[in-house]
Amino acid sequence: GKKLSMAYFNMALGQILKGDKLKAHEAAAKAEQIAINANDKFTLGWTKQIQGFIYSKTGEYWKAFEKLIEAKEIGLEINDSSLTSMSLAFIGRSFNRTGDYQKALSYYHESYRYAIPFNMLWAHMDDMAYTYLELKKYDSAIYYQKKQREIIDAVTTDTLLRKSMKGNAWAFSIAIQLEKKEYDEILKELLPVVDQQRKNR
Repeated sequence: GKKLSMAYFNMALGQILKGDKLKAHEAAAKAEQIAINANDKFTLGWTKQIQGFIYSKTGEYWKAFEKLIEAKEIGLEINDSSLTSMSLAFIGRSFNRTGDYQKALSYYHESYRYAIPFNMLWAHMDDMAYTYLELKKYDSAIYYQKKQREIIDAVTTDTLLRKSMKGNAWAFSIAIQLEKKEYDEILKELLPVVDQQRKNR
């Protein structure tokens, strides 16, 4: 039961990342039912987490909170640090999207009490940087953006992943400089990129 449930979990994740909400929910529901039938708390917890993730990705944040809180509680009950940390981080992300930045930060900080290296591959600290940017706390935004880069360098040697994550960080740098009206600094960074793009047509 456990392997089949996790197979549907992965199917649900794949479908929502492709943008197919209906198929994602169908796969998650099958994963949940298999976990219930097998009386398997581990897979049930991850099933609740993926359901919350699906709702969060589609903007249904209040439904997301419900599922993610259930996942977090199961994670605590079975001592699954990864499930607990990921659920808390996605609760934080959902509050971020609803504009409740203080609550978002509270959940993000709590999530890092349980985080393991795998969790660090998700851009949660970039999300924290965004939250501080929205609160106009630029020093904190820069700090968490820098921490995200350091974590990625420490956790993975995958060059594509590193490049992708650092691209996000660079975009945040530009956003922070715009907020601080550091236009000369922005031009210094962007003009060489524009020139390179022209050369590459």
